[in-house]
Amino acid sequence: MSKTAIHDLGAWAEDRFSGLCSAAGVTRNKSSQDRTGWDYLIEFPATTIARLPADLQPTDRSARVQVKSKARGKPSISIKLSNALRFAKDPTPCFLVLFLASDGGEPVRIFAKHFWEREITDSLRRGREAG
Repeated sequence: MSKTAIHDLGAWAEDRFSGLCSAAGVTRNKSSQDRTGWDYLIEFPATTIARLPADLQPTDRSARVQVKSKARGKPSISIKLSNALRFAKDPTPCFLVLFLASDGGEPVRIFAKHFWEREITDSLRRGREAG
C-alpha cells in the first residue's frame, strides 16, 4: 500500500477533526487563542423529549478537545502541566484526540482519550508536587 504524504500534519489533523464533527452533526467551535489547552469546544445536539415544555428540555452537551498529531511512533502524547491542571479543574468533559500518521502520511489512526479520573488525579498530584 502506498502512503500519501501529509505536509502539515497539525493543520491536517485539525481539519480532519472538524470534518468528522461536521459529518456527525456535532457543532465545533475552534479556539482562536490556543492558550488554555483546548483547540475545540464541541457541542452535541440536545435530545428533544416529546410533550416536555421547552424550558424543561435538556440542553446541549459540550466538551473541550485538544487535537494532537504525530508523524510516527507510539500512540502517546504529552501536554503541559498547566493545561493538564486546567482540564482537571474544568467541569466540562475534556478529551485528547491524537491523529497518528504512518511515517508522516496516510493511513492515519485516530485515538481519543477522555481526561478522566486517572488523568485528573495524576495532574493534581503533579501540580501539588511542582508547588
